[in-house]
Amino acid sequence: MRKIVLLSVAVFCLLSVGLTARAQQADHKPDAAVNRNAAIDVAAVYGSGSFSEAALAQAIVAAGSAPTRLFLRSGEWSVTSSLVIPPNISIEMAKGATFTKTRAGKLTIKGVLIADSQCFKGFADGEIRLKSAKPEWFGVTGADDDVAIQHAAFAADRVVFEDGKTYVLGSHILIKKSIVLEGKAILDGSATASGAILTIQGSDSETSATLSAAGVKDANKIIVASTSGFSVGDMIMLRSTEDWSETAASADDNHRYKKGEIAFIKSVDNATSLTLTEPLKDNYSITGQTVTVTKLNKINKPLVDGLRIMGGGAGKGHLGLIICYATEPVIRNVEVSKCEIEGIGFGYTDHGTINHCRVSGANKNGTGYGYAFDNMAQNCAIIDSYSEDHRHGFTTGSYYPVWDYQLINFVARNAASTVTAGAGINTHKNSRGGQFINTEVDGAYIGIGLAGARNIVMGGQVRNCTYACVYLQDDAALNTTIMGVQGRSSRYGINVAAFTGESVPQVHIESCDLTGEGDSPYYGIVLSVAGIVRNNTITGFATALRQNAGTGSVFEGNKLSGYANAITDIEKGSTFRDNYLDDK
Repeated sequence: MRKIVLLSVAVFCLLSVGLTARAQQADHKPDAAVNRNAAIDVAAVYGSGSFSEAALAQAIVAAGSAPTRLFLRSGEWSVTSSLVIPPNISIEMAKGATFTKTRAGKLTIKGVLIADSQCFKGFADGEIRLKSAKPEWFGVTGADDDVAIQHAAFAADRVVFEDGKTYVLGSHILIKKSIVLEGKAILDGSATASGAILTIQGSDSETSATLSAAGVKDANKIIVASTSGFSVGDMIMLRSTEDWSETAASADDNHRYKKGEIAFIKSVDNATSLTLTEPLKDNYSITGQTVTVTKLNKINKPLVDGLRIMGGGAGKGHLGLIICYATEPVIRNVEVSKCEIEGIGFGYTDHGTINHCRVSGANKNGTGYGYAFDNMAQNCAIIDSYSEDHRHGFTTGSYYPVWDYQLINFVARNAASTVTAGAGINTHKNSRGGQFINTEVDGAYIGIGLAGARNIVMGGQVRNCTYACVYLQDDAALNTTIMGVQGRSSRYGINVAAFTGESVPQVHIESCDLTGEGDSPYYGIVLSVAGIVRNNTITGFATALRQNAGTGSVFEGNKLSGYANAITDIEKGSTFRDNYLDDK
């Protein structure tokens, strides 16, 4: 009987050991391991405690297509070949765990990577490819953090900065690809050399040709020497040696500006003909001039969201954030401070948007601009954004024209107030089609100063300007409309001081409320061209209405009060009717 009991116990123990072994084996089987809810410890399950590329590769194979979390212990995980981690795999790295390149290793992580510290060592740019990246993964130390940021931008199309953290830059950041940069972090560029702290830009390409027939405004076809290298969808740039001059009267100083614009190719018709998606904005002569058509290596839809960029203040020559050679870039919720030259700017850009941004300057009596649309920026907009302490809150300009742009709910405060300085809004004569909707300017020499043609100024408030609330010069009186603007505390309400002598109304001023307060208010509205001045309220100026030159103007339905002279110098041929004059 005792033998039978002992035999039974032995059999039971053997069965128990066998079952335990089988259970442990099942727990380590790939199919069972990858289905656990917790992250799989790759070293323990597949590497027998070692950190090997082979163990990681085995874990990836075992996972198949199932969503899987893999945990990498602290230590160096060598990459010796081209390792690809598929999108269903999430990698969670302990602090101190790193992918370390040995020999010819390359690494692509298509899924999620979770890490809080540096996790890549020894890789050159181009040897890591990530879905998104953090600068910390490349070694942020609090000094020369631009190096880690550049590596992150090279490795991924999305870089996420840690909210509330300051990244100290030793050099400028230059990104030459489509990118998303996001996070409520500070980029401290105060110690960098003069120039742009952050630039995102494409480039010219080697594909170019010259026009072999004149380009005709409003036509959507151009003839070039050769269409070789051009393709449907290409972004191209037309640059002419011809001086900019829309009107003979604006010919002075045109040597500063040349003709040019951005266009897109709809079709390559044959060996010499290109059809564009939109008509040309200008005429391009080839008689004695050269017009070059260049394909651009464009950047599509870059996004910068939430960053704060800090320059070094007066004397450092900093620009904050510049985007060039891009289509549909978006800059939102960005703050730029202490950048002496420029805060945020677009150039060679189509359909760019700046939204809910704030720029504060370093030297308002210097050369600084809050926001700028430069060379061939077109169809761009600034919305719900703010500028303070700059020479100009916003400006256009540079060598080539700026086309069809908007400022909506834009605020400029404390711009320069001296004659040599600036304006809340300032445009150069080679800008066309500006729309300024509900803008607010408080404190400047000129509130809104326009030199380019075909503008719309609608709504908004302008106050505390040394010279004028709205000032039109050069081409600005060509087809410009000003409606519903409230002006306070300036010597001039609206001064149209553009070229003289036009007999056809060129400017339309309607429903504005202008009050001359403060130091010696001169004129409510002054015209140097023919215009329509209708339904305005003008109070407290020495002279309410004045026409320096031009005939054929219409003054109608205006309410004038608190003046020494209601009207002076109204030209013959102008119409004056149904105006209310308070003769005190």
